[in-house]
Amino acid sequence: MAGVLQPDDQRSVHEHLRELRGRLLWWVVFLVIFGGIALYFQRPLSAIVVAPLKSKLYYTSPLGGVDFLFKIVLVFGLIPSFPVLIYQILRFVEPALPQKLGKILPKMIFSSIALTIGSIIFSYSPAGLPLIFKFLHVFDSPEVQPLINAQEYFSFVMWYLVLIDIFIQLPLVLVVINHITPISLKKLNKYQFYILLGLFLLAGLITPGIDPRPQLVLFVPMALVFELAVFSIYLTNRKRNIVSPRLIDLEAKADQLYQAGNTKAARNLYAEICVNKDAAAKSHARMG
Repeated sequence: MAGVLQPDDQRSVHEHLRELRGRLLWWVVFLVIFGGIALYFQRPLSAIVVAPLKSKLYYTSPLGGVDFLFKIVLVFGLIPSFPVLIYQILRFVEPALPQKLGKILPKMIFSSIALTIGSIIFSYSPAGLPLIFKFLHVFDSPEVQPLINAQEYFSFVMWYLVLIDIFIQLPLVLVVINHITPISLKKLNKYQFYILLGLFLLAGLITPGIDPRPQLVLFVPMALVFELAVFSIYLTNRKRNIVSPRLIDLEAKADQLYQAGNTKAARNLYAEICVNKDAAAKSHARMG
C-alpha cells in the first residue's frame, strides 16, 4: 500500500538503484522514439516553432542549423515523453509516499499535463507569442531592422513557455497542499486580492515592454486557473465534512491560544474540534 513500507519493501540500496535504472531506461526508450518521430517531421515542427515570428531565422555559425535541428528534436522528444518519466519516478517512490498523497497524485499529474498543454496552446494563440512579437516590432525603423538569430529565438521561446507553464501550475500546488493540510477558504479569500496582484506582477515580468495588453492577456488565464483551484479546494473541503472551514479556523485559534500560554482554553478547543470531527466522520460514513 502507498505510504506504508512493508517488510518486503526493505530492499538494499543496490536493488533500489537497479530498479531506478530500469525505470529510467523505459523513459529513455520513449525519449528516443519520440525524438525519432520529431526528426522525421522536422520541417513541419520547425514551421510551428517559427510561426509566431512570421519571418525567417538565420544562424551565424557553420553548425547553427544542426544546433537548431538538435534542439527541435530534443524538445519535441522531451515533451511527450515527460509523462512517462513522471510516471516511472512516482512508481519508484510510491511505497514511501503518504497514503493521502498517493491517492491524488494521478489526478494531479493529469491536471498538470492538461495545464502544460493549455499553456502551450495559449502561447501560440494570437494572444500569446504573436502579440508579444507584434509589440516588439513597433521599435523597428528604416534604420533598424531585425535579423533574428535562430538559437536566440529558440531560447527566448523555450524560456517563455517554461515560465508561463510554471506560473500556470502554481494554483495546482494549492490543491495539493489542501489535500495534505486543509486550507481555510476564509483566509484564502482574505488574501485573494494580494495573490491576484502577485500574479499580475508576474505576468508583467514575463511579458516585455511597456504595453499592458500582453500582460493583461497573460494575467487572465492565470487568474482563471487560480479561481478554479479555489473552487476545487471548496469542493474538496465540502466533500470531506471533517475538514470544514470552521474546524480549520478553530484549530488555528487553538494553536494561537497554546502558543500564548493559555493551555487550558487551548485544550478545551482541541477537545471540541475532536468531537466535531468524530461526528462529521460518522455522518460522512453514513452518507457513503
